[in-house]
Amino acid sequence: FGIKFGALDAANCRVEGAGLHGASLGDHSNAVLCGVEQHVSLHAFDLYRNQIHAGGDFIDARLVYLPTGKEFPATVRDNMDGTHDITYHTVFVGEYELHISAASNAYGSTFAECRRHMGIVAGGSWKLYSLDGPPCASATTASGRGVSGASAAGEEVEFMVRVRDRYGNPCTRYNSTAHTFEVSVTAGWDVPVQIRDHEDGRYTCTYTPGVEDEFHGATVYRVEVRLDGEDVLLSPFTQRVAPAPTDPSQCFATGIPRMLTVGETGEFLVQAVDVKGALRTRGLDNFTLDVGGNDTLYGDIKDLRNGSYLVRFRGEELSYYKAILSIALDGHPIRGSPFAVKVVPAGLFNVGLFGGFKVVDEEVAKSFIVSGSGLERTVAGERTELDIVSKRLNEDTPGEEFSLELRGPVFIEGMVEGPLTSASYKASFVATTAGEYTGVVKLGRQLLPGSPFQLQVTPDVTAPHMC
Repeated sequence: FGIKFGALDAANCRVEGAGLHGASLGDHSNAVLCGVEQHVSLHAFDLYRNQIHAGGDFIDARLVYLPTGKEFPATVRDNMDGTHDITYHTVFVGEYELHISAASNAYGSTFAECRRHMGIVAGGSWKLYSLDGPPCASATTASGRGVSGASAAGEEVEFMVRVRDRYGNPCTRYNSTAHTFEVSVTAGWDVPVQIRDHEDGRYTCTYTPGVEDEFHGATVYRVEVRLDGEDVLLSPFTQRVAPAPTDPSQCFATGIPRMLTVGETGEFLVQAVDVKGALRTRGLDNFTLDVGGNDTLYGDIKDLRNGSYLVRFRGEELSYYKAILSIALDGHPIRGSPFAVKVVPAGLFNVGLFGGFKVVDEEVAKSFIVSGSGLERTVAGERTELDIVSKRLNEDTPGEEFSLELRGPVFIEGMVEGPLTSASYKASFVATTAGEYTGVVKLGRQLLPGSPFQLQVTPDVTAPHMC
């Protein structure tokens, strides 16, 4: 009689295939790739090393992820001819061990019955190192301000795209030249996007929404990120872009007139500034103007649609008073508000109290410089002096042709002496009543540079003998 083969003996079984040792990749000679199927073939032999040509034996193959000890069963297919095909793939990056064991069907008809008879096949176990697998668009992630769902108009936003394999491992060996990567940002129009390839599986994408001519208030943008023609995880994204809120405390006024003549319209600008300190370039903020100081004062604010607002105001009563201009946004005053502007009757700088009748060349008047602390502040009862100097070396205009006048709580007329040495003059006055004054220094009918000026006269110390 003849005997073909006996029962399977695990120690004599032979295994072969690339899945046992991996391949040489980078710094690893035993590398496999996450998600890429590996193959091992097992040939069954009996105790006397006779090859078995029948099926039905039990083979167990599993991967152990060494950093955590987690086990992953491999797939085993019995070819019913004494050979078994073993396939597996790794999930995490890192070190693994492949364990293969076998048991004869002589110990039972089920795997459970044969489990305790399992023996390790020849070779014992095999160490492998798993690297990140091929890029997978559906697992590739995008994160950052640019895909967070909301941002402010005019704000440069960015987001990072991390190319990953099917199990979410970062593709650190990613070769961007072998793949296509595309980003588009649209809202009915295209928004330019800058893409920086870090050449390690990362892309930084930057764009600035809300600065396009088509942008007119809150808008939803569509951000599409595609790898090899497929959307990455969660793409397309939606990004709601709205203008950054205006901060009243940072808004400011420019060009406020120091003085206004009755019947004329005063104008200046208010510049809107957002909470980040950036100048607004669009309008639609609801600034309000409150004008006080006289019942005949009135004004308005016009939105120029470029982040600036034109303030206009006017006084009708022929008197001397102060316009108090309060500007606010949503009930909160802007920086420096309220503002005070003196209003004076028409004609004060040409005739009457501030008048002059001699015709003088305007260029001559402009050649003089007026200086001194008395242009801003003085004390009631003290004699205050101003220096007047001509840029022309041979200036000999008599001092009598100059005039110095102040108007405030009372009218004050000063005097000008000269010429003194080096084409200089000395102007002086005494204010006995405290308060705010508007003053001018003129040559004939022409104002000298620096006029009109605002002067504050403060009270002197108390004199007991006068009380």
